[in-house]
Amino acid sequence: AGGLHAYDLGNDNLHTQLKEQGDSDRAGSLLESFGTYLYVFNAEERNVYRYLRSDDELSDPIGWLVDKQDFVFDEIEDMAVDGDIWFTTQNGEVWRYTQGSRQEFAIQDLNTAFDSSLKIATHLESEYLYVLESSKNRLVVLRKDGTFFKEIVSEVLAGANTLAASKTEDVVYVISGSLVYRLSL
Repeated sequence: AGGLHAYDLGNDNLHTQLKEQGDSDRAGSLLESFGTYLYVFNAEERNVYRYLRSDDELSDPIGWLVDKQDFVFDEIEDMAVDGDIWFTTQNGEVWRYTQGSRQEFAIQDLNTAFDSSLKIATHLESEYLYVLESSKNRLVVLRKDGTFFKEIVSEVLAGANTLAASKTEDVVYVISGSLVYRLSL
């Protein structure tokens, strides 16, 4: 949308363009923030670009991914940042990257393996990864070491397409159409 922009949610008229459109963000499909950084996933440019935000401007983009071996950009479905970057794929995989390099990560004790498109949410203070598999009507809660914690199965999750983890409670918000569901652990 013509670069990267910031909007003040408390003031409808306050809008700031942080960066004009460029190669790093033109085909960006996922955007996450962590601390003073913004991360833009760009499959076309085959990288995740990190920007440092200060006041109302951004630094030049830095290609964050170091290890691109076996990284299939077209299969990425979602990402979440908690210091590491967590990626999910269209075929049910969860990948963990630290400082741009892939880390060993295996899901353990999950009765039914993921095999379809996944959405993911987490944050720095959370010990959990929240993984939404809409095709199976479920939200799976994993510990960040990959061990299974909990599964919530409900028909209302069939149409869900977005989730967000609360930073103040053990709660996940899931959007399905025009409805927002609050799921407590």
